Order: sequence, then structure tokens, then C-alpha cells
Amino acid sequence: MDRLKEELAWLRVVFSLGVVIDVTLFGWIAQNHSSADALLLFFGAGLALLLTVMIGWTSRAMLKRLDKLE
Repeated sequence: MDRLKEELAWLRVVFSLGVVIDVTLFGWIAQNHSSADALLLFFGAGLALLLTVMIGWTSRAMLKRLDKLE
């Protein structure tokens, strides 16, 4: 039980950091889409996509652990 709570706490931190970085990256792309190098925008968009997938995975992992607690 305590281990599941610790895992949930860790996943919450990972989820929060992922969301903050993802939102910041999307904001940067929105502000600099006309002035930034195309390659930099491409990698930024790829990283944003990867972070979005990671956020989804983390959310599912958290929900699974919450179900185990109940």
C-alpha cells in the first residue's frame, strides 16, 4: 500500500513536469514559428509530441495504480 502511494507521488511529479514543459514548448513554438529555423521547429514539434505521449502514458499508469489502491 505504501509503495503504491510512493509510486503515485513520483508519477504525479513526472506528470506535472511533463505538462509544464509541454505547455512551455507549445508556447515557444507559437511565438517563434515565423522567426525560428525550420529544423529547430521540427525538433521542437517532435519533442512536444513525445512529451504529449509521455503525459498520456503517465496518466494511464497513475490510473492503474489508483485502481489497485481501491
